[in-house]
Parts: sequence; C-alpha cells; structure tokens
Amino acid sequence: MKKTASTFTRFGIAACLAWFAFCMVPDSAHADIFFDDFESYTAGSAPGAPWTSAGASVIVTNDQSLIGAGGDDQGLRLTDTSNLTGQPNTIRTFSSAATTLYVQFEYMFMEPDSLANAAFQFRGGSSIIGINFHMTHFGTDDNPAYNDGSGFDVLTGTDLNPGDWYRFTFTADALVDQFDVRIQSLANAGLDQTYTDLGFQNALAGFNEVRFLFNNTLSSADYFAVDNVRVTADANDLNFAIIPEASTVSLVFAGLMGLAFARRLKTKTFRSSV
Repeated sequence: MKKTASTFTRFGIAACLAWFAFCMVPDSAHADIFFDDFESYTAGSAPGAPWTSAGASVIVTNDQSLIGAGGDDQGLRLTDTSNLTGQPNTIRTFSSAATTLYVQFEYMFMEPDSLANAAFQFRGGSSIIGINFHMTHFGTDDNPAYNDGSGFDVLTGTDLNPGDWYRFTFTADALVDQFDVRIQSLANAGLDQTYTDLGFQNALAGFNEVRFLFNNTLSSADYFAVDNVRVTADANDLNFAIIPEASTVSLVFAGLMGLAFARRLKTKTFRSSV
C-alpha cells in the first residue's frame, strides 16, 4: 500500500508556508498614494524620477529589508560623506488633499553611536517641515528623537541595533499638528513600541513631500538604508507583519509534526485493536 502524508501533516506544512506567504505579501495588493521598494532602479546609481537626490552618496544597493515580495533584493542607501546640513538627501513629492496620512518605511543603520542623525522629514506647503524625526539621534544610545519646534526630544527606551531592520509607521494629522509613530523590529517581536501625540516642528495645512537625509554638519562616513517606502491615506494599506524567529518557526513546525505523529500513532493503535 502506498504511504501518503496524513491530512494533519499536510495541514501543518501548509500552515507554515502560509505564515511566510503572509509576511511576503506583494505590495501590488495595496492602493497607495505611492509605494517604492527601489526594485525598478539601477543598482549602484541614485534613484531616478520621481526621486530627487542631492549628494553623491545616495545609491540603490542590495541593502534589502527582510520584508518583500519574491525577487525583491534592493533598497536605498545614504552615506554621510558631506559636512553640509541636510546632505546627502533624497526627496519625493506627491499630491494629496488628505489632512491625515500614513507613512511607513523600513530602516537599517550601521556604526553605533557615531551615526550623525539619520533623519526622515514629512513636509508640506513650500517645503515646510512638519515631522522632523531622527531614526537614530547622534549622542544617544541609538535612540530615535523628534523636533516639536522647541528642539529635539529623545524617545528613550527604544535602543536600536546596527545592522538590524526596523519598521517605522507614522500617523500624521495636519488638523492638530501631531503624529504617532510605531517602531517594530522586523526580525522578531522583541521591539514593538508606539509613541503618541508627538508635536510637529511647524504647523502644516497638508503634506506633499517625503525626505530622507543626514540632518547634521558632521561627516561620519556611516550609512543608513531604507526600503518599502509607503504613503497612504488608508490605514488598511499598512503592513505590520514581521519575520518570526527561526526558533519560533521550528517550535511551531515541531509541534505540528508532533501532533501529526500522535494522530498517526492513535490511528495505527486503533487499527491494531480491531
């Protein structure tokens, strides 16, 4: 008699595969104002339109987030080789009438404690800065910080590690000039922190520009990378999936296989007794 995998065994394998498929859901399923995973640009060069970059150290590389559809192997790297404030930088403008928007991107940096203010800015009007946010703030233990108009406030308790990928999700509200930010570690569930009711640097009536930059005058030769940049007016477009730790996946799979074996043994014992 030909041996076949039990239904439960097949279900267990399918469940594990479904977990990874969920994490790798293609972004074509979303209806964004814009989404960019940097796959359409030439590696080793600055991204072209609709991005505008200043400084020679904005290049598309293989700095790839852990989250992405199959074949996704590029991200955007900014290296701090300038002593000019705000350079290098890369900018993308867009049009939206919404006063509440969501911004999401994934971020990785190198060189702890010396990275000079890797920054994200959400702007509007005549390039007026609304959100001025440092993913890693110079002089801290690799903590984020934001400028509420009176200076930078450090978000303590969220120490980031060089070489690890993180997801930042912003909810920006131009009606009250405030934003929330959620910070997740993509590799595991060890970090998932949300900060609410943070102030804009300047009041805005709306939004029309995303900017990544080194917000400093110190040339440190360090770099950071971003990937999967999304702007949307619909919170349903956001992706909060993470990649489970290998040990977690192994435990889940082992548990499913154990249950499958127990069921198979029970079936065999039942057949032997009749």
